Amino acid sequence: MQLTQLSIQGPGSQGLNSELSPFQQSIEFALKADNAVIDRVGRLAAREAFADFVWDNNFELKEEETYDIVRMETVMYDEDRPVNPEVFEISKFNDTAFEPEPEVDGNGNPINPEQLSDLLRVGAEYNMAEYAGLLLTENADPLGRHNARLFVEQAYGSQYGIGQYGRGDEYNGGFTTSFDDHTVIGIAGVYVKNQGYNAEYNRPQSEYGVMEYSQKRDFTVQNYDYYIVFELRGPKLYRLGQWTPKNGLTKCQLVPFMDSIFLFSAGEPPIAFYKGSSALISDHPNYKPPRDGDRGNDEFGNPSGLNVIAPELDGDVACAAYGRLWVSGVNGNYDVIYYSDLLVPYQWYDGSIDSEQGLPEGEDPFNSGGIIDVREYWPTGNDKIQGITAHNGFLIIFGRHSILIYSGAQGDPAGENGLKLEDAIRDVGLVNQDAMCNIGSDHLFVDSLGVRSLGRVVQEKSVPLAEPSLNVATVIREQIAENRDTVRLHHLISKNIAVCLFPFDREAYAFQLGQPSATGGLRTTFWTGCDWYDGCAVRSDYKTRELLGGMDGRGVTMYDGYTQPAEYTLSYESTVLLSGNDLMQTLVPKSVLYSFHHHHNEQNHSQIKLYSRWGFGTEEMPYMAKCQMSGHWRKTDVGTCKVNMAGSGEMLRIGFDCPIHSHPFSMQQISINTLAGRKLV
Repeated sequence: MQLTQLSIQGPGSQGLNSELSPFQQSIEFALKADNAVIDRVGRLAAREAFADFVWDNNFELKEEETYDIVRMETVMYDEDRPVNPEVFEISKFNDTAFEPEPEVDGNGNPINPEQLSDLLRVGAEYNMAEYAGLLLTENADPLGRHNARLFVEQAYGSQYGIGQYGRGDEYNGGFTTSFDDHTVIGIAGVYVKNQGYNAEYNRPQSEYGVMEYSQKRDFTVQNYDYYIVFELRGPKLYRLGQWTPKNGLTKCQLVPFMDSIFLFSAGEPPIAFYKGSSALISDHPNYKPPRDGDRGNDEFGNPSGLNVIAPELDGDVACAAYGRLWVSGVNGNYDVIYYSDLLVPYQWYDGSIDSEQGLPEGEDPFNSGGIIDVREYWPTGNDKIQGITAHNGFLIIFGRHSILIYSGAQGDPAGENGLKLEDAIRDVGLVNQDAMCNIGSDHLFVDSLGVRSLGRVVQEKSVPLAEPSLNVATVIREQIAENRDTVRLHHLISKNIAVCLFPFDREAYAFQLGQPSATGGLRTTFWTGCDWYDGCAVRSDYKTRELLGGMDGRGVTMYDGYTQPAEYTLSYESTVLLSGNDLMQTLVPKSVLYSFHHHHNEQNHSQIKLYSRWGFGTEEMPYMAKCQMSGHWRKTDVGTCKVNMAGSGEMLRIGFDCPIHSHPFSMQQISINTLAGRKLV
């Protein structure tokens, strides 16, 4: 027998591939790449953690209840735009009305000190000052109370206090929960603990108070008993009100627009959230619902006023684009889209502007709200609007099995250079309104065949469709078919990753954006233990936070670092390794050397564990051994470890498992010393 060395340079650097034959000489692909990403230099590396961030709340749940955060959205305040206090007043949807900023005299002392009680309750007790070791309590002395409030303001958002930089992780390893000019609104679905779990998975909770990742939820979104709308404010989730949608979670959407967040739910009036307060859009004093110019006459023959088409915009398919809100599903009609007036979310289509009877007194002659009826444009003859989005100057309307692309949505859609149908694509559509995301240069969406891409829409009439999930097409299609209503597509902006999430399977496919793989599909890895449902990115001056809506009462978590309540394991399995081109040649592996990169320090050297795995053929790998770390590795970020191997057979495959807890890890090269035996004929 002849001793041969087989090397894998950059193992798994092309990501998963379930479509290639495992016997093909494509060793850069992997048959298994769990809890991994492809890092910026092309190595297979451990994904970051779903780390704890904010879990304290005032939800007032019963002892037997817990919650999942099922919707999250953020918006930046527009400080330059004057705030009209009539627009978003404290309404019946709020549990608590907080007092406005107190008036002060020329010396800075409060004129009415009693106004500070609510401010201190919101700011001092739960603010970042508490984390600085200063638990501020109410002070009977007016000046003392006023100074306390000033400290809270500085601590919450000061450049040098406890806010953005004072506890920023970039400087001292801590986390700041203060986002000075952003608000984060979310929805928590409440359910009874352990309700709907399979008996075989119904295990005790871990020491961290969260379920082990091996547990699987056995119920769907309809099993939430009720929902709580909350705001992330400092290090706490503040309840804004209880809410029970008529048509379930899959029929609602949070939409950021201007400096507010709008909640659209099927069959219910939309709600606007602004800096901790909420109001129905229809409660605005200048609210104008969609109406036409046919005023009609009453029983006495007198004009009875304008005909209101929809008293409330009670649709659930919505987006904000080109200075307007766009909503479908109003009155249960998914062939029609209503769009608001330019930068006026409470003013909609007004047919009286074109009425022969003239414009009623007090009406806005410049109202450009309107209606789009797409029923006659479906290329298949019949469809239903599943999603609305904007990309590259176009308005894109997704059906279940077709796509309509309109130009002219900017400016006045009903004007001379307004909406024009540019393309109608058939036999491809959107599975649900949450299964799409814009990544800047492209727009990704999920249909029954996998994750698809519109490509950059150019002047040509035809839109080039691509398939980012090409490398995992077979396996992802099966999972989409089983989770059609709940699959989600989420863009981790700061990580350049798009995640196709199956929240109730707690699994996801992660697509590395940028350079595609050798097949043309995006480089893909598989994530397990995904105990989150939704997420949003919050940008600050120095870092973007990828916030996640945690499940099982974890609150708001964060994709960051490498520490989470339970360890997760980076796993890799190669395709078949051949000595030359002889598939049916017996190999006797003798040893394997792993070369890897790891952020080194003396403390975490003892924490790293690496387990070698190998086998023959395409079955499970029966051999496993713990790697022994080289002693010299203590002085470098590059480590090696060697394992003596056993067994013999044809079609050798190699792999490894690396539990991740507090440390990054990436694999650079795998080298196997093997004896090449006789060839089978």
